Amino acid sequence: MLLRWLKHFMLLKPSILKAHLDIFVQPHQLTLVRRNGVFKKNILHQAVITVLADANSHSWAPAIAALGVALQDNRWRDATPTIILSNHFVRYTVIPWNSLLNHPAEKQAYLKYCFAQAYGEAAKFWDLRMSNAGLNMPALASGVEAGLLSALLDVHDHEHLDLQHIYPHLMVALNALKQQKNMPATQNSFWFVLLEEGRICLALINQGALISVKTYTIESDLAQQISAMIRRESVMCGLDIIDLPVLVSHGVHGASVTSLALNQIAGHPVIRLEKDDGQAASSAASISQHAIPGQVRHS
Repeated sequence: MLLRWLKHFMLLKPSILKAHLDIFVQPHQLTLVRRNGVFKKNILHQAVITVLADANSHSWAPAIAALGVALQDNRWRDATPTIILSNHFVRYTVIPWNSLLNHPAEKQAYLKYCFAQAYGEAAKFWDLRMSNAGLNMPALASGVEAGLLSALLDVHDHEHLDLQHIYPHLMVALNALKQQKNMPATQNSFWFVLLEEGRICLALINQGALISVKTYTIESDLAQQISAMIRRESVMCGLDIIDLPVLVSHGVHGASVTSLALNQIAGHPVIRLEKDDGQAASSAASISQHAIPGQVRHS
């Protein structure tokens, strides 16, 4: 594998004392935030860069090209980068628990099989990662084109930046749920809606277990679309959970320009995880400092 695994840091290692650079990569734009500090991070520089997509190139190629140019700016020098990948670039599936799998090679083969069942031949060209689920619990897995990950490493190497982490957006957003103050502590069953510009991700958590994850292109009537998605997933999962609360999030750095003014979705109570101004509750500081057990990461 060309990809480097996540590097674990001790508190006094020099790299943790460096400035941190959080980069959110979407098809239409890049968001870069440079912070310093170990325990409380302060914003030093931030920028939002529009990506001009080329219809003749791979969907991620224009964003990577723009990132290569952006990283030449001196504001981002000598920082430790973290990448958050848009759900446009990530495919997800839920891996059922299998007590017969004990060897890493068996688990990897099972992971490949599940992705092939969900996405077909295209999954053969993806880098696949699976969370460390608890006993008898399903696991969340992600697939990213190997070419995209290789390109991200190359563009950082070219600018002499040591890329430490690559996180799928959904993983970061689920991590941020643990920090939400407006979610009841006893609430362990809900629908989670993660919005990006042009993309919607719907996840079902039932009794603390992840049951399903689906991503779709956003339609004009968002409330109606979410309602239809919930009805469909309820049938597919064979569970009578259609009336669960719906948690709606913009994700990191205000990923979506879509209004969060959703007061009701087919009778569901709606919990908005951001302020009215659309400010994301999951800040770059929380991304780099907090990691939930079992989150999927590419690095």
